[in-house]
Amino acid sequence: MRKIHEIPLDQRPRERLLALGAANLADEELLAVVLGRGTKNNDVLSLSARLLSVIDSRNGDLSVSDLSV
Repeated sequence: MRKIHEIPLDQRPRERLLALGAANLADEELLAVVLGRGTKNNDVLSLSARLLSVIDSRNGDLSVSDLSV
């Protein structure tokens, strides 16, 4: 698990959003900006990828238990 300060500044989602605009970020990066931080066991980018994967696999038909980490 990478902490955000371990990611080079120009690769961090929030900084990329400010520099490049939302249209140039992946969904994972945009969700990471919205989430703001990860959990004890998941960095924000991994958590974003995992959430998007769950949403995609359920075709958007989710329950709260589907999103528990």
